[in-house]
Amino acid sequence: ELVFLLGLREPFRRLFSDYMVRRHKDFKEFTNFEDLVASFMMAVFRNEAKLEENTTSKEAQLVEAGLYHYQIRSYLSAGFLPSQFIIYPNDLYFQHRGDLAANPVLQAVRKKLGPDLLRPTENRAVSPPVETAGDEKTLEEGCAHGELRQLIRDKVFSPANKKLMELLAEQVGKGMVLVGYEGKANDVAAVTEWLTSSWGG
Repeated sequence: ELVFLLGLREPFRRLFSDYMVRRHKDFKEFTNFEDLVASFMMAVFRNEAKLEENTTSKEAQLVEAGLYHYQIRSYLSAGFLPSQFIIYPNDLYFQHRGDLAANPVLQAVRKKLGPDLLRPTENRAVSPPVETAGDEKTLEEGCAHGELRQLIRDKVFSPANKKLMELLAEQVGKGMVLVGYEGKANDVAAVTEWLTSSWGG
């Protein structure tokens, strides 16, 4: 059985992290992260940022990667079943990274694919973090303009996140696995609390 294992990180911070890793290779035309965000929001207000429409804009593609409802819905629409998805808040895995036996994310995978899966005989060295050294250390430093941060949250990420919570709340009742979620199906508030408390906001 094909299983999709999805770790969800707070979308704006995911955007910043992705930019920091790829900035010297893929985004040289932008002076810094704030420049990229400003360019994207200008395109939004000009109605040129065609999110969820196979956009060709590099900055829009970067943003679109964090529109999780769109990504998940695309696979469901293609015929994959909700039961083929295991979804977890990003921090949930890392909080238990040192204990492979008790890691709830790995436990959910084993429950679906077999009890002997993902049990290495010895601990492997943890890979060093990708080098992102520079002047921008945090999201708040990378996009220092508070109104600009709030603008992209209000216009892009907040509406997308609302759709995501509604989708997950609906699909958990159809067999989608939300690791660590103990609430009921169709309870959007409970799903929101489950995800936002551990996705690295």
